[in-house]
Amino acid sequence: TFPASEIQQVTVRICDKAVKQKGLTFSASEIQQVTVRDGDQPQMTVNFMGLTGPLGVLPVPYTELLMERVSRKDYVLRDFLDLFNHRMISLFYRAWGKYRFPFAYEQKDDAFSQYLADLIGMGTPGLQGRLSVNDKVFLYYSGLVGQRPRSLTALAGMLCDYFEVPVRGEQFVGRWVPLGQENVTALGLRNTEVGVNTICGTRIWDRQSKFRLRLGPLDREQFRSFLPSGDAFLPLTQLVRLFVGQEYDFDVQLVLKKDDVPACQLKTGVEEGPRLGWSSWLKTREFTRDAEESILACDN
Repeated sequence: TFPASEIQQVTVRICDKAVKQKGLTFSASEIQQVTVRDGDQPQMTVNFMGLTGPLGVLPVPYTELLMERVSRKDYVLRDFLDLFNHRMISLFYRAWGKYRFPFAYEQKDDAFSQYLADLIGMGTPGLQGRLSVNDKVFLYYSGLVGQRPRSLTALAGMLCDYFEVPVRGEQFVGRWVPLGQENVTALGLRNTEVGVNTICGTRIWDRQSKFRLRLGPLDREQFRSFLPSGDAFLPLTQLVRLFVGQEYDFDVQLVLKKDDVPACQLKTGVEEGPRLGWSSWLKTREFTRDAEESILACDN
């Protein structure tokens, strides 16, 4: 026996059967009618493909014979041919939906999303649904996330598109890297060969493993949302960390529009009050430039 028709999986779920319209006239549309009966599956009558009709594969006399029998309320031949019509149209529908990703995606039965998740390293269930950002966001940007090597330009473009704010990347930002105890010079103990492994101090200056993301100019509401207490800071850091991995460090520079720089005024509200190092300026007159002093460290 043939399996049940997949046509019932149409988004609006209007049909379970698809049969061919009988007649010799050329119809103006591909769908003739949809019949809904109480307690039964809807039935769709189509005007394309099929064995009979003006576009059918059988000779015209078969269509004429079928029309004559139907006029006498004899539906045996019609129902017999509809077995084949229904099967052909069902296969046509399956082939149509197989190569149309948006349709399969709406039915939540597509393998393409899983393929994209595999490409960006989120293909297993244990790696999905762990971030504050919806996994579908990473699928949307899978073309950028899946690139090797990944560029700072691609990262800035992704963040600009997602948060809808100007984003610019700055490379080779310096930072102090602490040395492990085994790498520190200790006279008479270790690392005492001058010009080979001697280091003065317990840290070194590094300019090749950190970058900076400059966001803005931002208005006051956008600026607050990107502070560590805001609702955009965690998604921002998670998007960046997934994109660059654990190899690089980064920080975020928030640029506030000059017209939105607040006066230094103590307030009781935590969100509105000045926060040292984040949103506090000793403002005595209007700013002539955007405020770009707020640089937020993002722990690796």
